[in-house]
Amino acid sequence: MTTQINILIVDDHPIAADGLISYLETADDIVVRNTCTRGEEVNAAITEYQPDVVLLDLELDGSQISGLEVAEMIQQ
Repeated sequence: MTTQINILIVDDHPIAADGLISYLETADDIVVRNTCTRGEEVNAAITEYQPDVVLLDLELDGSQISGLEVAEMIQQ
C-alpha cells in the first residue's frame, strides 16, 4: 500500500504552477490538492485540504503578504 502525499502549490504565475502540477502528477503517490495565487488564500486552503507539503513561491506579486510571511504563518 502506497502512502499518498498531498500537495498545495502557492504561486502567482499560472504557467509555473501548471508546470509543477504536470511534473508532480507523473508520480503515482503525489496528488496536488489545490493551488493558490495569493498569500491571503493559503490559510483557508491548508484548513480545507490538509496538505502534507506546501510548495511556496516566496515572491507573490499582487498579494498583500509575501511568500516569506506565508511561510512564517504556516510555521505557527
